[in-house]
Amino acid sequence: NLPPVPIYGIEIQKNFRDLVIGTYGRGIYILDDITPIREFSEQVQNQQAHLFSMRATYRFQDVNGIKTENSLVIGQNPPEGAAISYYLKEKSKDSVELVVLNANGEIIQKLKTKNLPGLQRVWWNLRLQDHTMPKLRTKPRGKEWVELDEKSERNLFIPDLDIGPGLTPPMVPAGNYTVILKAHGKEYKQNLSLLKDPNTVSTPESMLKQYQLGVKLYTATKTALQLIDDMEKMRALLLAKKGDLPIGQTGKKAQALEEKIYQLEAVIFDINQTGARWDIFRSGAQLLERFLALGKESQIFSADAPPTDQQGEVYELTVKRLEEVQSQFELIRKNPEIKLIEAKK
Repeated sequence: NLPPVPIYGIEIQKNFRDLVIGTYGRGIYILDDITPIREFSEQVQNQQAHLFSMRATYRFQDVNGIKTENSLVIGQNPPEGAAISYYLKEKSKDSVELVVLNANGEIIQKLKTKNLPGLQRVWWNLRLQDHTMPKLRTKPRGKEWVELDEKSERNLFIPDLDIGPGLTPPMVPAGNYTVILKAHGKEYKQNLSLLKDPNTVSTPESMLKQYQLGVKLYTATKTALQLIDDMEKMRALLLAKKGDLPIGQTGKKAQALEEKIYQLEAVIFDINQTGARWDIFRSGAQLLERFLALGKESQIFSADAPPTDQQGEVYELTVKRLEEVQSQFELIRKNPEIKLIEAKK
């Protein structure tokens, strides 16, 4: 999007490998990370695929400042995180995958890719994999006006006022990571060095403690979301069988089991939610909402600092209640009556 104007200044930023140019009209344009241009040799162009080397990436924390969104001098920043560039000579016959591994060889995140010929760039946000949100398959009791879609589903609503950011996975600590490109039946690897934000004074030990709690909250949130999905599926089935009385007992048993699951699900999240922004003020926070609130304060809107003792204590109390709900639900799942009801036509 560079207009046809005189260019009187060209520099390459050493730390970030960005091409910076200044126009006669006092405009500044930046081409982020020119590594692919430097490495795009004839040899690379003749390969089926190539993963370009990556610059060191800083684990920057957001800096809050005055609101300049509508300013005439505001610029457009690149996405936060690590720039990952790759080349495909032609479209891969199999799928194209990009995965990030930590120093232990564990998958941190699978990135979305494009299976298209040419140069492609993907940004890794330096976080764990995004959560998969469950679908609600029942209506809140007493609110029949709440609509389900054509699949008899509706979205789980997360209030955005105070806890929405808690769904954001934790940022990984500084260290060495590996990026793998899978294309044309081969794997291409590059190392990625993730560096501490030079503007913060936190120690690696403090950031590791923050990340460790972040992983615990991430795991607990993932468990809670999966339980909601499983409970909703089972409740929808039992509600459908509620009026089925071939022997006179099936419907009553289905109703009793659905009620037990309903009471457990109500402990995990606001089961009365309608999708309105103000649901959180009508019914109050449950386990999921508490995990998200804790994650927002200790991970997302926080400095590179270790969690407080109080945050650790709240997590322990909350996860203990989640484990109790999970244990009780597993007992219901093993109930022979569930299988019998499922088998009823």
